[in-house]
Amino acid sequence: MATSLNIDQETSTNKANVEAYRLRSNIAQIVATLGFCILLAAVGLIFCMPTIVIGGLLGVDNEISLNENYASWFGSMVFMTQPIGSCVSGFLQDRFGRKKCMMASTIPQMIGWIVLYYSTSVAQLYAASTLMGMSIGFIEAPVLSYIGEVTEPRMRGPMSVLGGSFAGIGILIECFFGAMTDWRSACAISATFPVMAFIALSFIPESPVWLICVGRIAEAEQALCWLRGWVHPACVRQEFLSTLTYLNSPCAHELTDISNDNMAMKDFKKKEKIKLSNGVMDNLLMFTRPTIYRPFTLVFIYFFVSHAVSLLGMRPFLVKIFEDMGMPMSSHWVLVISSGLQVVGSVTCMLTMHLFGKRHITFLSLSVSVVSCILLGILLMMQAEHPWIAFFLFTLIFFATGFGVCPVPWVLLSEIYPVEGRGLAGGASAACYYFLGFIVTKSYINLVHLFDVYGTCFIYSAFGLIGFVYLYMKLPETEGKTLQEIEDFFKDKSPKKKHQVNFADKL
Repeated sequence: MATSLNIDQETSTNKANVEAYRLRSNIAQIVATLGFCILLAAVGLIFCMPTIVIGGLLGVDNEISLNENYASWFGSMVFMTQPIGSCVSGFLQDRFGRKKCMMASTIPQMIGWIVLYYSTSVAQLYAASTLMGMSIGFIEAPVLSYIGEVTEPRMRGPMSVLGGSFAGIGILIECFFGAMTDWRSACAISATFPVMAFIALSFIPESPVWLICVGRIAEAEQALCWLRGWVHPACVRQEFLSTLTYLNSPCAHELTDISNDNMAMKDFKKKEKIKLSNGVMDNLLMFTRPTIYRPFTLVFIYFFVSHAVSLLGMRPFLVKIFEDMGMPMSSHWVLVISSGLQVVGSVTCMLTMHLFGKRHITFLSLSVSVVSCILLGILLMMQAEHPWIAFFLFTLIFFATGFGVCPVPWVLLSEIYPVEGRGLAGGASAACYYFLGFIVTKSYINLVHLFDVYGTCFIYSAFGLIGFVYLYMKLPETEGKTLQEIEDFFKDKSPKKKHQVNFADKL
């Protein structure tokens, strides 16, 4: 009886220790995520900036003359210049680290806001937008790599969505600035966010994966201890060794004698580095591997579908569109409410992703978005004066896309690429997101001239329907899977599509 009681007490104590470790680990990962979430909020401000500036200058007598053509270029400039930063960051993050690249990106952001505030010509507006676009591109690859490398599988999805939610919060804040003040004052206030982001990033650790890859093993161990709740190295030994084993597979190293408390490694010398790439040709040839080109194709198509059903092309012109539709309240406040609901959608996604999985969330979000877009097109085609219905449909689209099709592909980017190609492929994928964003945004005015606004809504809906079919066939369920399991899925020439989520396990 006494022995049984002791065993029960020991089991209870072990369970309590596991729960305490999990709580500390969760808190540490959330703190690390919040460190760069401020940076993503600053990115959200930039996304909304063209809407506020165009809304304040288009069709208004002002020192800066902005017509529809200039406005379409200005609204799409951020997307056009972002790929330059993405391509550069894919290389630099492997050389200088994820953290330093994220911190460096705040400098052109702040300069861009200052130039925008003092601008007196269209050329200066373009210059500011170019700087901001490049800074966003410089952020994408290190942020995506960082999320995938510092979080546990059970936390990766929620933390990725949390980052996306802060980008939505940034959009909401900028909309609020636009509703409360003029566009120049909004730019002046927005310039403080890159400064806050730089300070916040200085307090989080570097990615343990990157530190291992450059041969800084002791620092990697310390970083992992920080990220798992500021614990003793013995508490993270198993995860640390698993990470070393995972990184060893594409590299010319053999782990041996990893058995004592110091985790001695014969082949991982103090200054030895794991080669992530050997040159330009190796980087290009990397895209011929199934583990790179298959997820790359998937995300490319997902991004395009997301742009279409989220009405991205309309967004720089939403203030004028809302005014023309006779919304039941100020256009700027409709923008604030819509952006707020997009944030609510992102938070809902974060809270439910572990339960429902990315596939179910994708298809629910995509279905609601497509139907709403079709109904909006019908309403515009009939020229019916139902402002509250139009208001409801726009806000529903913002919520639905924020719930799924906008954040999910970014979550996928943080987990679907193998470590040796994560920087380059992640940067290239982010570049494709913005290149597609440029095409969709710049082409909006042309589509409106050819098919009117309602026809454009129908075109976006058609792309959404095609995307639904493709994603149903190709999108795997990655929720709760390790990075190695996800990599193995894309590596198999004819992988078994284990898409279903076991709800009993989730509950």
